[in-house]
Amino acid sequence: MGETFKEKLTRIFRDSEYREILHGSAWSLGTKVVSLGAGYINTLLVARLLGAEVVGVNSLTVSFFAIVGLVAGLGFPTALVRFASQYENDSALGGIVRKVVLTSFLFASFVSLLVIIFSRWIALDVFAEPLLRIYFILYAVVFPFSVAGGEFIETIRGLRKINVSESIRNSMSLINFFSILLLYYVFKVRETLPAVANVIIVMTVFSVALIMFLKIFRKREIKAHSSVPFKVVLETALPLLLTSSMMVIIANTDKLMLGYFSNSKEVGIYSIAYKLSLLASIAVTSVNMILAPKISQLYWSCRIEELKRVVRFGARLFFYSSLPVMLLYLILPDFILGIFGKEFTAGKYVLIILSFSQMINAFSGPVGYFLMMTGREKVFRNIVV
Repeated sequence: MGETFKEKLTRIFRDSEYREILHGSAWSLGTKVVSLGAGYINTLLVARLLGAEVVGVNSLTVSFFAIVGLVAGLGFPTALVRFASQYENDSALGGIVRKVVLTSFLFASFVSLLVIIFSRWIALDVFAEPLLRIYFILYAVVFPFSVAGGEFIETIRGLRKINVSESIRNSMSLINFFSILLLYYVFKVRETLPAVANVIIVMTVFSVALIMFLKIFRKREIKAHSSVPFKVVLETALPLLLTSSMMVIIANTDKLMLGYFSNSKEVGIYSIAYKLSLLASIAVTSVNMILAPKISQLYWSCRIEELKRVVRFGARLFFYSSLPVMLLYLILPDFILGIFGKEFTAGKYVLIILSFSQMINAFSGPVGYFLMMTGREKVFRNIVV
């Protein structure tokens, strides 16, 4: 006879690997739900207070810096997850993190300078949107700190302090919420509201991430003293850069192309539908936060049977968590989009199509992270390309 549902649950909760995944995923999911809730309230506030055009200008800026950020990061954030897991108790980790953060911060500063210099041309000649220039400059000023802060968060994640890394990452939406209210109602900021709020978010998150990284890093138990040449770090990171770049380009080119061929209002409507579609894979992202370092840990310690069980378990979690949201969007697209304003209901078919794509992504399981965390980053790069 097969297992009953109760017996299956009992077996899952008795397994230490499953418990770690469920505990880490639950914390990640809980903070992400709060973060997304605040994020959608932020989007709702901006949409209601300032309209689709400002939403569109901010979405264009975010998409632009998402792609630029990957280039400036040189593939280091994902590599840091792997190296932090692999060298958790090795003194070599300090040198890796120090060289990575310094290199990417300097490169990001150079990229920011270029963006500021060419901001007028990008805003007026490429997108024909004067307001974009101010947004680009404000985002560029804090861009190096955004890159460095993200690397500290990924290192904390690699050290399997998921509750800390995800609390910092997901605090951005809450900081944004209070910043929007303060800037709009107290300081009367209007058209540049999301950009000014971003400056506050980046500097706050960078400061907190640095403090928490130093606190966790200094408490490690050092058991080995090895040396990892920076060339090895680059050889691991660069294939991940191409892979991550392709993924982010896929996720952001739509908004940039729409901004080029259409206008900011259309981008605003589309971006709301896109953000809502991401809810279909919210649990996938949360589970991946704990699965990535866990896969790295099990693989590099040669615990292959445990690795197989963990990956299968993660794939099942992906499937059962995504289906309900997809069904909701199929049944009530007009109602959900209408919450943001009547003009946003024009994106209902976009919402349905994008949600379906997110569901397919969820049904596929953690294949990308599996390849990246087990030394097959070049294989995954080739697949993505």
